[in-house]
Amino acid sequence: MKKYSTLIVDDDATSIHIIKKILSSQFTDIESIHTAKSINQGLEKYSLIKPDILLLDINLGNDTIFSLLEVIAPSESEVILISSHKDFAVEAVDHNIAAYVLKPVKTSDLKKGILKAMGKIVKKEAALKNKLDSLEPEYPKRIAVQGIKEVELFSIQSIVYLEADGKYTVLHTDDNKKRLTSRNIGSFEKELNPNKFFRTHNKFIVNIDKILKINKTTMSCMLTNQKKVLIAKRRIESFYQFLKLA
Repeated sequence: MKKYSTLIVDDDATSIHIIKKILSSQFTDIESIHTAKSINQGLEKYSLIKPDILLLDINLGNDTIFSLLEVIAPSESEVILISSHKDFAVEAVDHNIAAYVLKPVKTSDLKKGILKAMGKIVKKEAALKNKLDSLEPEYPKRIAVQGIKEVELFSIQSIVYLEADGKYTVLHTDDNKKRLTSRNIGSFEKELNPNKFFRTHNKFIVNIDKILKINKTTMSCMLTNQKKVLIAKRRIESFYQFLKLA
């Protein structure tokens, strides 16, 4: 479960107490609640904390919170504005806020605003993840092996492991066949998805989805085709890290 951080900026101690009490009682996924009583203090804490959600009282002494929003815009935080008046509602829209809550703060109103802010955060993170995923390099899904009379195409995922044979490479596949290619194993290492294939040894590259178990004594992998592939001593630590075992 995602944990959220919040920053309350309000010069009214009673209001801060009420908001903190609501957040603590209604949201177990809010991990930290920070407070500030002025724009300067709020800006300082914002810079240090970079909270997920900002809860801002509009009127702070002789100033309004909009001066803070202008400094931090565009903010990565979702903003909930809190006010005793509806007068600032139109101006608040220009700052793309998540919610506008009137004082005295009611649990239902604040809860609704927090849930809306959390929903926007989840959507932003999902959009960012999709964007990053789209930037990942595309790896081939099939491979071609050229024979004397024909070219055979088969799925990359059907490869159990690759074995160097001098300047050639032998592909061992799910159907227990061996396919000799004229390419060296280094060229395959550059082409295959590094999140799926690991070079355990100068002579071998294994498909991690085909590993059944690892023998620490013999330093080898037992694969789904019942073959054992060696793990070089100098590669064992990085191999365990790759498998998230270290």
